[in-house]
Amino acid sequence: MEIIPVFESEVKTIILSLKPKNSTGYDRIPNKILKYCSHSISKPLTYTRIYNCPLTNGIFPERCKFAIVWSIYKKGGKKEMNNYRPISLLTAMSKILEIIMFKRLE
Repeated sequence: MEIIPVFESEVKTIILSLKPKNSTGYDRIPNKILKYCSHSISKPLTYTRIYNCPLTNGIFPERCKFAIVWSIYKKGGKKEMNNYRPISLLTAMSKILEIIMFKRLE
């Protein structure tokens, strides 16, 4: 598979395409903040160690695998565990890397 490097314009486009949510992962950085400063952070994110390194090595960074897991009430009795579903709150940085990898595999 040919390794296509990540460019600043691609990272900026991906950041701007994220939904402007206030929910955050363990890093506490919401998508709204990333969208607001996308012009400033897109270039540092394209450096070799941040987004290009995982593509060349084929290793997803360990810190991007961490998530906050919450249980969300669905329906029925609130005392029944089966009436809740888990959700995982990932960091926005890992979401961006996932989108980059998906585009390369697509």
